[in-house]
Amino acid sequence: MKTPCLRGENTVEVSAALPQLQTESTVTGATFEATNMRDLPLSGNMVSLALLSAGVVAREPRSSNGFSANGVVTNGQNNFLLNGVDNNSNLIDYSSGNPYVVSPSLEAIGEVRIMTNGFNAEYVRGAGGVMDVSIKAGTNQLHGSLFG
Repeated sequence: MKTPCLRGENTVEVSAALPQLQTESTVTGATFEATNMRDLPLSGNMVSLALLSAGVVAREPRSSNGFSANGVVTNGQNNFLLNGVDNNSNLIDYSSGNPYVVSPSLEAIGEVRIMTNGFNAEYVRGAGGVMDVSIKAGTNQLHGSLFG
């Protein structure tokens, strides 16, 4: 609805559109697809994507190569999945600093879903967040890229 102002030279526009709310799920977090990741300046590993989600900060000093979700320490408290399968290191590897077993190349990742709060019981393994990484599907065509 447009209404002329008192002086007649400007107009005020009032909109009655409702704000977009996500009501289907209680999960807090973020999802990144390959097209989004291609344009992001990442530090070279999949954990750098988690830092772009709400409630996530970089790991603490002297801890594993992970992230802290909602203030929970990183050592063994996050759940790492690769194509929906457990990707957690049962023993925290202090030599490499990785709490996960397989870290695919950023070029091979099709989608990353970071869940920091409100996720279903199927994802519960620790008190921290969940990082579910899906690998791109293969094709019968030859393609590639250089990564430096």
